[in-house]
Formats: sequence, C-alpha cells, structure tokens
Amino acid sequence: MAAELIQHPETPQTFIHDLESAFWVLIWVVVSYMPTSMDIGTRSNFLKDIMSPKVYDKSSSGLEKLSFLRSRAVPTVPGVENIGFLLSELIKLFAFRYPVVETTTPPDAKFASVMEAMDAKAADINMDTADDAGNAGDKDPNEDPKEESNAKEDKLNAMYRRGLENHLGVIGLFDLILSRNGWPQSDKADPQEMVLSRDEKCGMRAGTAKSKSAAEVFVQPS
Repeated sequence: MAAELIQHPETPQTFIHDLESAFWVLIWVVVSYMPTSMDIGTRSNFLKDIMSPKVYDKSSSGLEKLSFLRSRAVPTVPGVENIGFLLSELIKLFAFRYPVVETTTPPDAKFASVMEAMDAKAADINMDTADDAGNAGDKDPNEDPKEESNAKEDKLNAMYRRGLENHLGVIGLFDLILSRNGWPQSDKADPQEMVLSRDEKCGMRAGTAKSKSAAEVFVQPS
C-alpha cells in the first residue's frame, strides 16, 4: 500500500497510489526471494516493520515507509544489475511525492550563538583557502550558486512530475529495463531467511507454545 494511504487512510485512492503499490510489491518479492545486499537483520526489519507497519487506533503514521522512500536507498542484487537499477529509478520517482519538510522553527538562542560562531570560523578558513588558491576557475563571479542549484532542482522536479502524470512513465521504465541484456537465464525463487527481533524473542519466552510455534514459522523461508 502507498505510504500516503497508510498515513492518511481517508485520502482518495488514485492511479499514482496503485503505481507506488506495485513498487512495494516488487521490492517485497525481491527482498523475500532473491539474495540482496541486505543482511539478515536489515532484511527482517524491512519485511516485518517497513512492509507491515503496525496500525494504532484507526491508522498508522506510515513513517516507516516514508523514511524508506526518502532515503532513496534500495538493495542491490548480486549479478542482476537491472533489478537494482529498476528499484533505484522507481524509488526516486515515488520519493518525489514525499518531500522533506523544511525546518521553520529557529533553534534556541544559545545554540544559535554556537552555530554563528562556527559559521564565522568557517568563513575565515574559506577566505584563507581562497587567498592561497588565487583566482583559478572560469566561473562567473556574479553567478549565484543558490540560483543555479534551484534551477537544477526545478528541472528535476518537472521531470518527476511528468513521470507521474499517468502510468506511461512507469511502463516505459519497465520496457527499458526488460529490453536490456544481463538477465539471468535460469534463475528461480530463493526464499530468504529472517530473524526475530529482541521483543519477539522476549514474547516467545513469556508466551504460550502456540505463539512460539507461530513465531518460528514466520521467520522460516517457505
């Protein structure tokens, strides 16, 4: 399920949520049935906590999926570069919908004074470095680096926005990946093991034989 629908269940479902859901299904299959760069602890955390977020009251905060999307970090599959490329491009596309909120609350005055002192020291160091380096470089001294950065960001945003106008962008990405060389010829599902969390282990020690059996079955590959 899309992160937005977990966080806000009252949100009307659109095709964009369906596309994001397809991404979650794909990455779940990859992590569950292919050896990846995730170790067993990270894999267990991903499958049990990120993919199955706990629901409190009427909804869950959905922060696990939000954090994962915003990290833009996906597992790689040894020997199958195409899978990693596909997951990487998809997560960048869907993460665009969940921008990190800029901080508007100012820091405490005492902490602010510490940071101002650090800025002043850094400025002195940068000035000394600039004097030593001379005037090397062809950059326009009147060019505003912030404006250049904003222009690049606007271009990227427009690109991702177009990619989510309909389903064609995602289908085009799949077509591109599937047309590439490098796919294995005789691969098969390889169920990956998981481990119990410390809380689950404590629950097993204090629980009934039935609950212990259920927990043990859950972490065994099938």
